[in-house]
Amino acid sequence: MDREQQELNDLILLDAAADGGVSTAVEAGVDGDGKDDGGGSSAGRVKGPWSPEEDAILGRLVSKFGARNWSLIARGIPGRSGKSCRLRWCNQLDPCVKRKPFTAGRVNNVCY
Repeated sequence: MDREQQELNDLILLDAAADGGVSTAVEAGVDGDGKDDGGGSSAGRVKGPWSPEEDAILGRLVSKFGARNWSLIARGIPGRSGKSCRLRWCNQLDPCVKRKPFTAGRVNNVCY
């Protein structure tokens, strides 16, 4: 197991302990040895809105591993794919995303 994977497994187990049990780590596909037991398959995928807890976990994982290796980050969030994590981060949670309404000049430039 490489160092990044071990750090991710440690972080998952710490989050699970903080949330009240190891069941979160088991749902995430990490067994007691820190090995991935297939939690990344399509079975058990979460569809629908993200919870505030998932957003918080995603933020911690991105700050720890960077906004690059999305499949690694997705292993830390039960039921979410790497693509889902990337889209959530890039379109919603990244602090660089500007959340201002369009200016009147900008609206006039939009082609109808």
